[in-house]
Amino acid sequence: MGCKGPKARLARHALRGGLVLACVALTPATGVASPAYRPDSDATVLERLPASAELQQLQPLRDAVETFPNRLAPALELARAYIELSRQRADPRYLGYAEATLEPWSTGASPPIKVLRATIAQSRHEFEDALVLLNQVLDRDPGNAQARITRATIRQVQGRIADAASDCQQLAGHTAVLVVVICHSNARSLKGDLDGAYDELSRTLKSTPGVPATLRVWALTSLGEMAVRQGRDEIARAHYEDALKIAPDDIYLQAAYADLLLRHGEKARVIQLLREREGQDVLLLRLALAGAGTEDGRRWATTLADRFDAAARRGDTTHAREQARFTLVIEQEPERALALARANWDVQKEPADIEVLLRSAQAAGQPDAAEPALAWLSTHSYQDQRIRALISDLQSTSQ
Repeated sequence: MGCKGPKARLARHALRGGLVLACVALTPATGVASPAYRPDSDATVLERLPASAELQQLQPLRDAVETFPNRLAPALELARAYIELSRQRADPRYLGYAEATLEPWSTGASPPIKVLRATIAQSRHEFEDALVLLNQVLDRDPGNAQARITRATIRQVQGRIADAASDCQQLAGHTAVLVVVICHSNARSLKGDLDGAYDELSRTLKSTPGVPATLRVWALTSLGEMAVRQGRDEIARAHYEDALKIAPDDIYLQAAYADLLLRHGEKARVIQLLREREGQDVLLLRLALAGAGTEDGRRWATTLADRFDAAARRGDTTHAREQARFTLVIEQEPERALALARANWDVQKEPADIEVLLRSAQAAGQPDAAEPALAWLSTHSYQDQRIRALISDLQSTSQ
């Protein structure tokens, strides 16, 4: 099984953000409906309906599922399309549509269904549930490339870098060479061989002709992230800009590029890049940071705060990292930011998670609170110029 087109995008993006919506939800512990939420203002957005044009484009697939309820292929195709729309629009309701599409096939589910259900769970940060499904698939079919790369992605986010690297190595022979190298280089870059990982991926990309657009974007974004950790921001900028020429609306890529611009004080460029992207929480955060002190910035911050509050009411912690950063920088509440960053660290351990935890611990005057991240960094021989500087600042705080 190859990893091209939409499947390549799923492997990389499935666990990145989603639009947070205010709605009445059942509490996980009791199943009792939460108290009705009454907005303070008529301007408060309670819900954003999925774009009808996008749903209309899927009508032929929906018709096929309805006309041929005993055929698995149309259901799989429709579920994949919904998952892709969820990624593109950062709207988790499309995940619900995908889940409903697969529901009739959930009993004795085949590997393709389990992989899609795992991808849905991954998108919701239900990592352990996703891993159960992926383990079941890989126990029976070790060569299932989509299951393998999805498990590698989850393990990497959880900070289980050796396990992720093992999955990447086992992809060899089951998918494109560039996919294997991207996967393995990303893991390798996090466990003490940043320069070697960058060089390997750069060489492979240059020597691989006819690279599909989605794989090229994935490779360029990965190279950009590695270059940032190397302290080579101008090289990172070039990688991000090359990727944006191919995928100008890629949410994850836009966020990474915006962070680079923010570090260099290019706030106007961030606003220019993201002004039409207020619907995505991860991008709205960057707008709020870029617009701090302006009328637009205050509006963006208020909107994002409302979304975080709505998410908290229904127990959604998908954007804990972004909320910690927002609480630290925009709301300037370091102790609350630290609590959010610590809770987030228990779930995921990517470079951005390390950074927000160290910054929050320093700002709160509680350097010992960063010890879990410092221990992880030491264990994995992690290399990152920015993190090295933050650790130095944190150690100064503790003296």
